[in-house]
Amino acid sequence: MVFSHIGDYHVKKILEIINKMPVGSMLYFCEPYNKNIQVPLWYIRKEKWWRENLSNWDLSFSAIKNDGYYKGISGKCIGYSTIRAEKNNIFSDIWWSISGVYYKVRFRAPRKIKELKTSIISKICK
Repeated sequence: MVFSHIGDYHVKKILEIINKMPVGSMLYFCEPYNKNIQVPLWYIRKEKWWRENLSNWDLSFSAIKNDGYYKGISGKCIGYSTIRAEKNNIFSDIWWSISGVYYKVRFRAPRKIKELKTSIISKICK
């Protein structure tokens, strides 16, 4: 569960290296997936995102839900692009975007309130 604490750019760079593993290699990592949380130090990505960025792997996603999150991604390197033809469901993408708003408000609002308090106090103390 390290990737969930690293932004997309850096994870994609790591996955580029993993994509070059020898055919037949296996992987398993306990990453949460399919919940839209994209805030600093907590990034959860869709199955589609993982498939696009680990295109040389035949991936399986665990249906085990732990602590409210689906976790567990495993795969076998098959050595060529296996991006699956998934339907581009615009409603699914819209829902994904909307569902992340709750977490952005939940995690960012307290930080903004604290910054505002600090700003007000510093102005009063001047």
